[in-house]
Amino acid sequence: MTAAPLLKAWLTKLEELGVKFHFNKHLQAFQKMNLGFDLQFSDGDTASGDALLLALGGGSYEEDFPSWVKLLQGMGIEVSDLRAANCGYELIASPDFYKVAEGKAIKGVVLTTALGAKSGELMITRYGLEGTPVYTVGVSGEAHLDLKPDIEVEKLKSRLAGGKGDTWQRVQRNAKLSPGALALAEFLAPPGAWQNDQAAAELLKHFPIQLGAARPIEEAISTAGGVVWEKLGPGLNSLEMPGLFFAGEMVDWDAPTGGFLLTACASTAAVAASGILDFLEKSR
Repeated sequence: MTAAPLLKAWLTKLEELGVKFHFNKHLQAFQKMNLGFDLQFSDGDTASGDALLLALGGGSYEEDFPSWVKLLQGMGIEVSDLRAANCGYELIASPDFYKVAEGKAIKGVVLTTALGAKSGELMITRYGLEGTPVYTVGVSGEAHLDLKPDIEVEKLKSRLAGGKGDTWQRVQRNAKLSPGALALAEFLAPPGAWQNDQAAAELLKHFPIQLGAARPIEEAISTAGGVVWEKLGPGLNSLEMPGLFFAGEMVDWDAPTGGFLLTACASTAAVAASGILDFLEKSR
């Protein structure tokens, strides 16, 4: 099923099971009582329950920083700082580079950083790089790009040797670089990079770049940070406040963009729901 009918069927099933939905409610505070929790909302409404599952999301795509961070910290629950994840990174380069390269794709590339290596496609933006490789292994500092990952150095060297012109002219003609990769080679290559075919081939296989800061949380696809694992039980229950459970991006985990994020949110929700059932059974 596509997203819209799946969501409709899901909500219909939940309503049949007796779930009640209250929309446009902003949680302002909650209190642990002897027999459960009392919740207060910003519009003055209240609610209560025997157990409480919070799934209030991370900090991405929010106009304001999530208020639940200070709310939980004020109640003595340990929360690690939220930080951008699955986000672009600034690329240290000259304004002239960006005038030429903005909007161009670097296709079929492998990005290697201190966090590991990831293949895919990158897009050059007005500030740096976006795309799966930098989302996955992006980190500030020195990095390298394999601009021709499907060809070995010696074979690439032989390809560059064919035809007339100097080494740089033959790189432009024979290397078959994507537009973004060609812009990198033109503006960010170290001095003397194109003096011979061997040096050129090695550079294209191990092209150095310098990644700057990660883009801010407001632009991130997701966030890391949140309620720390060490303070949670096996049912994602708070060890500091019995009956309180967490799921989704409120918990300090991170995953690559795409279905992994959705799967992790649904999986933590299932674990927390099972934990609630166990908690209520033992409380009777």
